[in-house]
Amino acid sequence: QLQARHWRPYQKNGYAVAVASVDWKKYPCASGCVRAYTPPGGGFILTPVEGNPSKSRMVNFMCADIKGWVPRSVLETTLGGALFNFYTKVVPAALDKYADMTEADARAYVDGLLLQRRPNLT
Repeated sequence: QLQARHWRPYQKNGYAVAVASVDWKKYPCASGCVRAYTPPGGGFILTPVEGNPSKSRMVNFMCADIKGWVPRSVLETTLGGALFNFYTKVVPAALDKYADMTEADARAYVDGLLLQRRPNLT
């Protein structure tokens, strides 16, 4: 399953993003991989921080079945910290690294991730 995302304007200069898992024949499940399932209801809201236009506030609505063999107690203990690390460290680093990427390069990069091979972006 892949995550489909739908963006809509939200309040003043913000965005609401709804997320749900979908099947897509172009990207079938790879052998030996487990994909999480996101029922309708997950997503996030991005709004600008008043008085600081270079910052945004993000509220994440986590709604997923991670699947696999990880005990639920382990997920509940670690997932919040992992998401916090992802949004505070990984995303900002990726935004800095790929800030000058064209839309075509970004699409090729995502396609490469989905097909488990990365295109050459140098």
